[in-house]
Amino acid sequence: MPGRERSERVIKDHFFLETLRCPLKYSFLISEDYPDASRPVYRQRNKLNIRDAVATLFTNVRHTSNETAVALKETRKWLTDDDIAICGAVLQAGFFLTRIPILVKRGDEFTVIQIHGKLRKRTSASNIDKVGLNSAENSYLLKAAYRMEVLRQCYPAGSVKAEFYFPRKDFRAGLELLNRHVLLKEKPSELKENFNDLFMKVTAGRGADELSEQLPAAVVHKQFAGKRLGVVMNEIEKIVTSGTPPAVERSRECKYCNYRLQHDRTLSCWSKHFKDVAMKKPGNHTFDLIGHGNSDLCDKQIWYCEQIEISDGFSSFENIQAHGGPNITMQQRRNLQILRSKGETIPLLWVKEGMQRIKNLKFPLHFLDFEASTYAIPMKRGDIPYKPVYFQFSGITLFDDGNFELNEWLDTDPDNPDPHEQFADELVKIPGIFEGTIIQYSPFEKQAVSRLISDLQRNSMLHAGRIDSLISIRNGLKDFDHFFDLSDWIRNYYFNKYQENGLGLKQVLESVRKLEKEATIINNDEGPILKMLSKNDELKALFQGSSYESIQENGSGIVDGSSAMNAWISLKSGLLAPKEELSVQNVLRKYCTLDAYALLYLYIHMLKLVSVHEGEILMFDEK
Repeated sequence: MPGRERSERVIKDHFFLETLRCPLKYSFLISEDYPDASRPVYRQRNKLNIRDAVATLFTNVRHTSNETAVALKETRKWLTDDDIAICGAVLQAGFFLTRIPILVKRGDEFTVIQIHGKLRKRTSASNIDKVGLNSAENSYLLKAAYRMEVLRQCYPAGSVKAEFYFPRKDFRAGLELLNRHVLLKEKPSELKENFNDLFMKVTAGRGADELSEQLPAAVVHKQFAGKRLGVVMNEIEKIVTSGTPPAVERSRECKYCNYRLQHDRTLSCWSKHFKDVAMKKPGNHTFDLIGHGNSDLCDKQIWYCEQIEISDGFSSFENIQAHGGPNITMQQRRNLQILRSKGETIPLLWVKEGMQRIKNLKFPLHFLDFEASTYAIPMKRGDIPYKPVYFQFSGITLFDDGNFELNEWLDTDPDNPDPHEQFADELVKIPGIFEGTIIQYSPFEKQAVSRLISDLQRNSMLHAGRIDSLISIRNGLKDFDHFFDLSDWIRNYYFNKYQENGLGLKQVLESVRKLEKEATIINNDEGPILKMLSKNDELKALFQGSSYESIQENGSGIVDGSSAMNAWISLKSGLLAPKEELSVQNVLRKYCTLDAYALLYLYIHMLKLVSVHEGEILMFDEK
């Protein structure tokens, strides 16, 4: 290959871009204890499916192998052709290696093609000629600039430019299952027309060249800001080859770094590069405080919670409690975190009197969890990019005698472009769903029912029965709110000392697990509901701290809503091998069911508390 000689050691795209953001990252990226932050497998496959959709717009398309070394040889060979479009092209110039989504060569002209998921209007500019204020666009330009630099070093006689492709905001699919058509070996003209209309081309070579001349502080570490890209590449090569980390100051960007609090916090970046022996609790960083104000503190070089001064009126829990109202505020939570970091006494558990009303919920109780997906390539004719598709639910119905029933549904039909009809049909089968109380965590499920109604109303005569049923689920049949948002009550009335930087379902669940291991909060007479539930194996596993990782099969990695969404999209798009399809279906069912059980677990926790105690509940460490 023309250009610089190859090096035995290389810096790939992710390594280079991460090191640009902070030069301290390189030591973690090359360490066996800190593997390269590879993309989740399903998300990556879905992105490649979008790339291949864009590739249909070009002629003479070739796909490289997954293995980097093989792809490098393939790219070198295929670029001897004067008319070629290479998906996954790999180029190496000395120390630096890049894999380009699509590399197009027409004679001596090379075009770096990048595909980005952000929606773009037809009226938006069709070019990016300079670095602007849009941080996302600047990040896209940075990737393109690096790839263009490596390409120029490999082929100095060629002309190099860049193009970005974005999904159009106003696109409507003209074919059913457009997402699966990408895999067709023979691409009909109608398919190409759809993809040509779906993606908007934006020329970006000038903007990338301008960024190369002066790297903006918004997308690189301040040590590299204002410098030419080529100069910075040489600096990074010296940093890595020397093995000596440069002197780097902490900044706001540390908040988002994967290595700031890695593993058990003793192997983290801050413990390695910013040791502060004066800190008794160096693992409690300002960034992790709940609520607002962290950035202002960091601008004052206050990096640890125990450094933060609290006004005299809030210097103890008793003062915080005395100044409070009927709810626990975010500022109170924040102050309690700071007090704990300073070694001050805070309650093990603090529950406001308002939580007592949880005893008044109407049975049957339905602990409901929905899963939804959004994807750039629509699945149903007439749909727009990123339209929410509800593909799964799990519901646990609890009766007043302690008996309960699990109902769940997952769309696994690859040929069904619209799972919403069956979703509605299966949802109404939940026993007593029109009665009692539906318990959710955040307003998501109630909003989803409203969106399902709107979607089905596009053909209201055909779906009249389904629409009426969904309206009854949303509104209920009694004179009380049919939906109960448990997250709202936890935010207002509940605190335990293990809650830190968030109030999401899994974060609260983990804090409750820790609390129940430490505190005896259950009396001997649990009542019929708790006695019945205590015999359930799934709940026992949850009580004992079994994690979402325990349900995985074949490295599926479905541990949150995003990974579940991407796994289903891969399943729906035909991107999985037969064995993977079965594993993904199994894990998706278990994952969604675990979320429903987590809701039930938190309800039981609250019910135990209010069953034992009246009014406001306070508990301190039993040690």
